[in-house]
Amino acid sequence: DYKDNLLDLFHNNSELMTSANKTCWNAEQSIYLSCMYDAAQLQSLDAAEEASLAVSQEVSAKAVASNFAPEFNMPTNITVHSSTTFNLTINVTDKDGNPIVLSIQEPSNDTSMWLDGNVLVWQVGINISAFNLTIVATDSMGAPTSWTPVVLYIDCENGATHSFNYTTGETVVGENFYRAQCSCPSGYQGDRCDVTPCSAQPNPCYNASMCHMYSNGSYYCDSCPDGMVGDGQVCEDTNECLETPGICQEQCTNLVPGYRCNCTTPGFRVSPSNSSLCEDIDECATGDNRCRADQNQTCVNTNGSYTCTCPMAGFKLNALYECEDINECRVNSTNPCGGDYICINNIGNYSCDCAHNKIKVNGACVSVQINVDVVDSATTATGGETNNQNQALIISLSVVGGVVLVTVVVLSIVFGLRARVPVEVLVNPTSGTS
Repeated sequence: DYKDNLLDLFHNNSELMTSANKTCWNAEQSIYLSCMYDAAQLQSLDAAEEASLAVSQEVSAKAVASNFAPEFNMPTNITVHSSTTFNLTINVTDKDGNPIVLSIQEPSNDTSMWLDGNVLVWQVGINISAFNLTIVATDSMGAPTSWTPVVLYIDCENGATHSFNYTTGETVVGENFYRAQCSCPSGYQGDRCDVTPCSAQPNPCYNASMCHMYSNGSYYCDSCPDGMVGDGQVCEDTNECLETPGICQEQCTNLVPGYRCNCTTPGFRVSPSNSSLCEDIDECATGDNRCRADQNQTCVNTNGSYTCTCPMAGFKLNALYECEDINECRVNSTNPCGGDYICINNIGNYSCDCAHNKIKVNGACVSVQINVDVVDSATTATGGETNNQNQALIISLSVVGGVVLVTVVVLSIVFGLRARVPVEVLVNPTSGTS
């Protein structure tokens, strides 16, 4: 036995002994002593570590070989009901006292089932497909064991009774999963007894919302909807448009059931307060109009339509809903000034002037005729010689009605010079000349 003289083997090499002690330390004494002996004999820590590892692996292998796997203390079968939460405590022990870790092997990734510590929590659904439920217990030495119970699944509704008394020839769902057979009460049917006359197809009533179940499994139907006649099982539409003429102000459309009034006249809609009547749409209030705010146009609602007005007189809307000047002189192809006047269009209005060859007399346009005469006269100086010559321009006007003040220009030619002399002439319209 080298235990007592182990330190003597280091030959007073305290540094190597200290390092070996740190490297070789192990709770298992046999591993520790073997490592220290090799370090002292070989004077090498690397060799000591290799030897220590080999001994450690051998010890671990012996420990695993002698280890006992966890043991389940659980029933062979479990019974679960649909639409419930199933809680089951997992009883498992380890003879060696090693820590145990539980896990769900099957079904994997099922969010309806999980482990809360050592408690299995299962939110049992309806109409579940068959599967194997397997719980695995693994101790700290890596030794696993599993538990796979037989699942007795009861998925019966509406007070149905159940049994697992399968007869020969009936299909058993899964090796470890059994679905209970349901015995339905009166009025119910289906594998789960979840089908009633009201949920069956076709529904015995006119529509499913009209079907109601009694507690004894029988059913009844509501009365037919408004606008239909029948016993609730069979309902036929009533054509209100034909049976009640004038039920709508304009157009009546029959529906199943009921009817609908429509307004076909443009600019009208069904009245919100009385669906049988049509009312005018106020396009000015709804904003559904083309009046231009940038031109200060005013929207005026009319019965069935609307109009846009320009802010200034003498303007009108064009096809682009723009305000443009009205040419009053061309409206209706008539002269607004009358026959004696010509019409002159202005922006926003118009004015009148006398026609060609007419002048305004006392506010009225009269015709004017102009006559021009030239008279020559000679002046003789002393000795009988002609000193100069004058020409007189005589203008006469003929008018019809009124008094005209006419300016006549007399031209005098003296020694080749011209002078203009204005002369005012009062024309008497009664004479026709001046």
